[in-house]
Amino acid sequence: MNPEDIAKFIESLNVEQKEAFEKVFKTIGNSMGVEIKQEEVEVEEPIQTTENNKDDFTMHKNNAKPKGRREVVKFKKNTWQDDGTEFTDMETPKVKRTPRNRKKANIVDVECHVCGKTFKMNSNLVYGEYQRCNRCGGK
Repeated sequence: MNPEDIAKFIESLNVEQKEAFEKVFKTIGNSMGVEIKQEEVEVEEPIQTTENNKDDFTMHKNNAKPKGRREVVKFKKNTWQDDGTEFTDMETPKVKRTPRNRKKANIVDVECHVCGKTFKMNSNLVYGEYQRCNRCGGK
């Protein structure tokens, strides 16, 4: 095997598999007299946030309650009031409104094929010869 294939193989392993591979390689390497280079691994320290930070919206597993217990959802009164201080620098442009040019609906008398009663319906929705009224529609 060439070194490139070995490097690709090692990159394809997950963390647990890499640790197991290192243990096996160290024991075999020691018995064969091979020098093993120790790479410095940079461990990122997690950012510690205080519980008092109101801008932190992260969810931590240790804060979660056990899944077996249910918790009742209770509502609270909304205490926020619009005092007009936000977005005071924004202005709505004065624009002429778009005219509404839609035609009036063309309504047609249709006979229900279940009960025989006549009812009015938009002609765009009439399709085929078997129409049902609102009362018979759920049957």
